[in-house]
Amino acid sequence: MRVGIVGAGIAGSLLAWRLARSGIDVELATGPPGLRDATSVSGGAVRGYEPHPEQRELAVASLTELRADADLRRWADFRPWPSVIVGPADERALAGLDARIVGERELTELGWASLAPGTTAVRDDTGGRIDPAALRAAVLADLAGRAAVRIGARLAREPDVLVYAAGAWTPGLLGRAGLDALGLRVKAIRYTVHRCRGPLPPIFADGPLYGIPLGDDLLLAGVAGEEWGVAPGDPPPRPPADVARLLRRRLPGLRLGPPVRRADATDCYADPPVLRLREVPGTGGRVRAFTGGSGGAAKTALAASARAAEQILAGARHDRAPALPRHPQEESRVQQ
Repeated sequence: MRVGIVGAGIAGSLLAWRLARSGIDVELATGPPGLRDATSVSGGAVRGYEPHPEQRELAVASLTELRADADLRRWADFRPWPSVIVGPADERALAGLDARIVGERELTELGWASLAPGTTAVRDDTGGRIDPAALRAAVLADLAGRAAVRIGARLAREPDVLVYAAGAWTPGLLGRAGLDALGLRVKAIRYTVHRCRGPLPPIFADGPLYGIPLGDDLLLAGVAGEEWGVAPGDPPPRPPADVARLLRRRLPGLRLGPPVRRADATDCYADPPVLRLREVPGTGGRVRAFTGGSGGAAKTALAASARAAEQILAGARHDRAPALPRHPQEESRVQQ
């Protein structure tokens, strides 16, 4: 069986890696070099606890594999760091994790302020931060040394199974191929990196406000917005959210310097917001989409790619079927 994968972000490259290690012929279309995708700007926060149960299952499995594999930790430049997710949680969702529910007192000790009475959060000490772009680069380097793998800007051969793993480009590619776009939507992601003085906070999600310490006194911080339907790649410019004001209100002990850089990117969102292999209707299982990480694919990509590879292997068809839809010019512009 030959599998073609369009898109070489963290999702597509890890899926290719899983399949190649199982002995499958894989062709991976990366798109033109030097283009920016969601993987290249991801903050790389990883942890076991996630509010959504399927996300949580994948996040726990991904973190378990990461911690057990020294090569993966090195490839991903894994750095342990605690996380705080502000909001109510069920104690049962923390089973098996080095995580606990904390209240206002501990949040205040961690630097939080302006808390509503009764505010709780989950403190998760199982995770940390990875570098998704470094992990992707290491996986691609490993794939390049495998005889059964071809990597190029576009697919050169007709595969038996075609997987669109192109992140924000996936719904458009499916639509231009005359296929169901699976309800996938594109959303803008914007954040700012600030240099800080003093101790950095945990990785945190506090309503729409989120932050990821990057080391060297740098803090990535952003506000989750509702900019839907933007074109994939670089979203149109807009005034930045006043992240600094929100940080000073919520974490007044942070001494923020001026912004070091700003990122404006896009990602593919699905309902439910889970990275999974989705079968495209009307293709007899020969066309799939592997996307929908909804801004958090770094947390779940290891386990999700293993599960997706198992699904492809289990449903392998060795008979010839009608030709797949091909749109090579569109594939050449894929960035993820």
